[in-house]
Amino acid sequence: TVGTTKFDPLIESTTNSSFIKRMYSYGYNRFIIQYGKGIPPLKEYYEKATSTSTEKSSSISFQHDGIKFEIYTFKPSLEEDMQNADLIISHAGAGSIMEGMEHCRRRNKSNSSSITRIASKNCNNFPKDKKKLVVVINDQLMDNHQCELAQALEKRGYLYVISKPVLLLQENMLDKIIHEFTPRSFEGGNDKSFGLLVDDFMGYK
Repeated sequence: TVGTTKFDPLIESTTNSSFIKRMYSYGYNRFIIQYGKGIPPLKEYYEKATSTSTEKSSSISFQHDGIKFEIYTFKPSLEEDMQNADLIISHAGAGSIMEGMEHCRRRNKSNSSSITRIASKNCNNFPKDKKKLVVVINDQLMDNHQCELAQALEKRGYLYVISKPVLLLQENMLDKIIHEFTPRSFEGGNDKSFGLLVDDFMGYK
């Protein structure tokens, strides 16, 4: 998700053919992409799906490289998509981060045996641990306070931060995210937790 604005470099990285193939090798076979005010990704497939669609819908769906894509600009709520996701890749907007952490908390608190995986049960590379939130910084923004918030949350172990979208294409990046990173749950119901988070963000001891 890119929120209410645009973040084309993130969309370009997550729809790059090498990234798609690596994700598929880990057992992911469905991508849901909210691209906001930016350029529609995978233009050739997007335009073909748009031209052949007979339904009026806010989203466009098509198949590419073994992956089922659902692409849209905006929805009234990302609740259902975030709830169903096994891996959330988001911009660094505070609202998207907090919503993503809450969905990770709910999923990871539940019994892992009750989790429905999108990938094939026979896929040995599919991550067997927790639902994760990856936050990608928009390095093109000036005075990016969102970066500081994301880094404060990463320091506390709630999410994984990538400093710029192109790093998603590094060969070992998905290994780090999927197999090496184990998130802590953000207990949003604790009335002291957000205050402690703000103190850490502001540098108070």
